[in-house]
Amino acid sequence: QLAPMSQLAALAACSERPFSQALIVAGRRFKSFEHFQKDVATMVLSHEPGMHLRLADDEDTVKALLSFHPEAERLLEDLVAVKVDCSPVDDNTRCLWVIKYDGYQEDVSLKMCFHGLKSWLEMKAPPPVSVLQFGNNAAPNMLRLGPGRWTRGIRMMPFDRARQAETIAVENARIPDFTKKAR
Repeated sequence: QLAPMSQLAALAACSERPFSQALIVAGRRFKSFEHFQKDVATMVLSHEPGMHLRLADDEDTVKALLSFHPEAERLLEDLVAVKVDCSPVDDNTRCLWVIKYDGYQEDVSLKMCFHGLKSWLEMKAPPPVSVLQFGNNAAPNMLRLGPGRWTRGIRMMPFDRARQAETIAVENARIPDFTKKAR
């Protein structure tokens, strides 16, 4: 007859599982965590920048991976689609972007998703979000602006950066320079 295990016995049984063994994510089986990382990297590189994930398996895998991100609740709220596009920092780097119901787009750090999954597999408590994002100079958590929206911090899309640079240039052109001597 099987008796229910205590919590300590269950944790001990789970900790016996080697980290490099098979992993099942979104119904797909991977030989190890490393194979899963390679599969996600191949998926990201196989899509052209700007393409949405169209295969249900790919989208389910990414949504499952996003659930391990420290800000998963915010990222998955009102999620309509996921696309592969260029990083806002480096145009030669591809990353995943979540697209919300109202058209809002935000890039997602795959490193943070993988770190969260790895911590979960190793049964370790993940470090606070601010430490992961900003190192020792931790910034406060993001503030909620209203239903479904959060502040974006320093993240900006290329269009937003260009619009901001243009606004600053226009304002600088309007301000007279009083440092020059009148002749």
